[in-house]
Parts: sequence; C-alpha cells; structure tokens
Amino acid sequence: MKNFFLFVLIILALWISACNGNNSKQQVVAPIAQDKFIEVLTDVRLLEATYTLRYQRIDSVGGLMNGYYKQVWEKHKTNQKDFEESYLAYVKNPSVMEVIEDSVITRLQRMSGALNREE
Repeated sequence: MKNFFLFVLIILALWISACNGNNSKQQVVAPIAQDKFIEVLTDVRLLEATYTLRYQRIDSVGGLMNGYYKQVWEKHKTNQKDFEESYLAYVKNPSVMEVIEDSVITRLQRMSGALNREE
C-alpha cells in the first residue's frame, strides 16, 4: 500500500510540474508584442528612474511626466492605452512577466555598463 501511495504521489507531482511547464510557454494576447513591450518598458523604467532622481521635487503635479511619456509612446509608435492593456495582460501571466522583467533589467544593466565605460 505504501508503494502504491508513493507511486500515485510521484505521478501527481510529475503531472503538476508538466502543467506548470506549459504555462511558461503560454502566449499572451496583448496590443504590444512581447519583444516590443520589452523595449517600451525599458524606456519607461529609465524615464521613471530619471524623473524620480531629478524632477520629482520640482514637478509636484507630474506635468513633466506626461510629456516624457508621450515621447516614449511616439518613439515606439504606440500609446498609453495599448501600453497599459499590454502591461495588464503580461502581469496576469507571472512567468511571462518574469521573462520581460529579466530582459528589461539586462538591458538597463548593459546601458549602465556602457555609460560607465565612457567615463
């Protein structure tokens, strides 16, 4: 009986891990494709970090940010609505969002490394 229980437990564990593996390869339907979204999100994170460090204290209403976001949308030929819808779609799929966030971090680290080499 113990062996049968162990066998069922192992099969169940393998089945669960197989199901989880399929979710990580799941395609997300979003207005902005994943590769392009990584580029846009990288620029958004860079913008937000720069804003926080330099302008937040003097721009109490956030008016400067709207103009900067508009520049990001124009650069990537997208808009705020598509960005927000895509962000929500990717956040609902944590394994996909983790890949996106890792890619954004890698890009930002490369940018930082390039700037450090120039100094």
